[in-house]
Amino acid sequence: MSMLKFVSGLLVTSVLVGIVGCGGGGSSSSDPGNAASNEETRSIIGSWEHDTNTEGTTCIETWAFENDGIGTDDYQVENIVDTVTSTNIGTGVFVFDTTVTSGERHSLLLTVVDLEFERSCDSSPYDDNEPVQDADITLYLEFTSDTSFNAYLSASSTDSLGTFTKV
Repeated sequence: MSMLKFVSGLLVTSVLVGIVGCGGGGSSSSDPGNAASNEETRSIIGSWEHDTNTEGTTCIETWAFENDGIGTDDYQVENIVDTVTSTNIGTGVFVFDTTVTSGERHSLLLTVVDLEFERSCDSSPYDDNEPVQDADITLYLEFTSDTSFNAYLSASSTDSLGTFTKV
């Protein structure tokens, strides 16, 4: 009979340890690794091109962020027409939301410091959205990969301003 009590006690102890071990101490929601799976982190630093080809003209718009001699938190937008002419159409400072909840778009706040009023492309995602000197423009970027994003006017807009590819 004592052997039965021993086995029975061992079984009860095992069940109690299993319950305390699974539910008592650790919660998976406090695991920092879980939160990261609900977030998307991207970098905008570098140069990004958008092909704005129009009838009879080849035009590439380049958005550069902290690149090629551009200072920290600075951006520059250029148009290159028919691979020869380069027109600086806007410069300024930017704030980019690097980390968002998965499925959301990254906000990009551009504060225009200098604006050229002469535009060389028929269609420019930057210039077509009427930047004004000493004013802010907020765009929303949806990354399709680390090297490609679509730009939008709002967090929920379905009309892309264009697709940009990292140079």
